[in-house]
Amino acid sequence: MQHDPLLEEKSGLKNLPQKDKTSLEDIYPLSNKKTVQVQHQLRRENFGLRNQVQNLRHEIDKQNNELQSEMQKLQQEDNNKKTEISQLQQEKDDMSNELQKLRLENNKIKVDTQQLRQEDNNKTKEISQLQKEKNETRNEMSQFRQQNNNIKTEMQQLRQEDSNQRNELQQLRQENNKLKVENLHLLESTECSFFIEKGSVNISEEILGKGAWGAVYKGNFYGTDVAVKEYHEIIVSPYNMGMLERETNIASQCRHPNLLQFICATKNHRNHLLIVTELMDKALRTLIEQHGMDELQLQDEEATLMSMDVARGLSYLHSKTPNPIIHRDVSSANVLLSVDKNGLVRRAKISDYGSANFAKACNTANPGAAIYAAPEASKTQHDPKLDVYSYDCLVCEIYICELPNPMKRRRQIARIQIGETKRIVEQCTATSPQERPTMQDVIGCWEKN
Repeated sequence: MQHDPLLEEKSGLKNLPQKDKTSLEDIYPLSNKKTVQVQHQLRRENFGLRNQVQNLRHEIDKQNNELQSEMQKLQQEDNNKKTEISQLQQEKDDMSNELQKLRLENNKIKVDTQQLRQEDNNKTKEISQLQKEKNETRNEMSQFRQQNNNIKTEMQQLRQEDSNQRNELQQLRQENNKLKVENLHLLESTECSFFIEKGSVNISEEILGKGAWGAVYKGNFYGTDVAVKEYHEIIVSPYNMGMLERETNIASQCRHPNLLQFICATKNHRNHLLIVTELMDKALRTLIEQHGMDELQLQDEEATLMSMDVARGLSYLHSKTPNPIIHRDVSSANVLLSVDKNGLVRRAKISDYGSANFAKACNTANPGAAIYAAPEASKTQHDPKLDVYSYDCLVCEIYICELPNPMKRRRQIARIQIGETKRIVEQCTATSPQERPTMQDVIGCWEKN
């Protein structure tokens, strides 16, 4: 039941005691009726206002109830939202964790991808290298096939050459047999001219030098000092006997002021063959070594004299008719010197005919010292130009007082200070034999200087 203030006011008046009513009338006299009417009017308005207020309160309560209900709903919704937010937050955290895992996996995948790319690059390089090696192998195989074809062709040519050489060898053997017969006849015819009786030469114990064939002693031949070469093992080998016969034969035929004079041949009490020659003062090699140790150069006059003497001796050998003689071992060890009391060189002579041979019979490779050897020395066929090359190595040695060195040949020649001499040496050491002058041409160049 709603609260009504106006009714409460009326009922209150009714409930008042009689004496209180009298008092009220006393309070409100008749003269103030208008005022009372106004008051009643105000009470009615107040009552209306109270009703309005009551209605407003009812509306407010209703609105409050609705608001509370709505607030409860909103609260519920808020709780639901919070719950949902919490769930979303949890999902977010889960997603963050998952995202972190995915990032880690992604990084790992990137690393793996990088490694795979690196491996792929390495594989690509390896494939490229293998392809290159494959191509090189193909090219090499192609070259081998070509070489094989060339070898087959060369073998065919060699077979043909071998057949030709066999025929030529057969012819040479026949010619050699003829030469042996001729040589035997020649030895028989010349033996009486240069072979003398045993005991004609007195040999001292003074050794002038030693070599592969034996030793050279100082001796006396009818009051004249001579050099005596003794061959210790000559009777052991027929080949060595042939070599000695060749040297003796060549020496007996050679007569020239610049060749060591062959005097005679004989035998000692042990039946060893002796070759007797004139006695010289010293070897050119010894003189050059002495100057080299003292870091001195030979005088130009001495160097020119020795160079010209050796050139004259070689020119004589090369001009022998009908068969020129090639020395094939020109070196400072095989040039002997005659010196005066002051130690100055008066004459140089070529010695040691051990490697010399007639031009048409030169059929052995590398006959002399390697440091003087011409490029064609390794072949079996030689001509006098072989000596020309060795001669100019010797001239270079004389002017710089240093043994020839094939590895420094051009640098050694460049050290020769005399221009004309250097030009002679450069011409004579040409690689091609055809480009070298003859020894007679060399003598002409020296005489012009």
